[in-house]
Amino acid sequence: MVCKYLFCSFIIFLSIITYPGYISKNCVSVPPGGISGFWYSVSQLQNFKNNEYFCASSGCLAVMAKDLDLGKVYSLAKNSKDNHNSFNNIKNDFINKLVANINYIPDVSIVTMNNIGYCIERKPSNKKELRTLLIKTTDIPILVKNTFREIDGGLCYYYLNNCKYRINFPLNYKFLT
Repeated sequence: MVCKYLFCSFIIFLSIITYPGYISKNCVSVPPGGISGFWYSVSQLQNFKNNEYFCASSGCLAVMAKDLDLGKVYSLAKNSKDNHNSFNNIKNDFINKLVANINYIPDVSIVTMNNIGYCIERKPSNKKELRTLLIKTTDIPILVKNTFREIDGGLCYYYLNNCKYRINFPLNYKFLT
């Protein structure tokens, strides 16, 4: 009986994240995807000439890094990793350096989720707000100790996404490992 409910829930979940829903905005959606998804998204964003983006988690970091030299982005990431020992400190340091190196704030909608599961979509108006939203949308509940505030918007991304253009990750062994 429990297996039947789990199977039905899994099918419903898959249909929610794969059904494009009501597509109305002429924007590019950049999905959350962790570290490998970040680098893949940065490379794929070069193919889009849109000026409006919808993202969550590492997808938002890719949107911020898309106009920077990839060598510079790699050195920022490596420097952050070499100077810190916890995931949270590495992530926050990389975000601080990334925001400091961008020349303008793209037209981006950043998705987060509060601690009761309510999805929040916002557009930053300045670099300070951008930095705060990037930290919030990349706070993964298991890896970050402070879960009493807004957290990773990965689940909300699939629920709120209504962009015409999407970056989709390849589902192959090379990408997933």
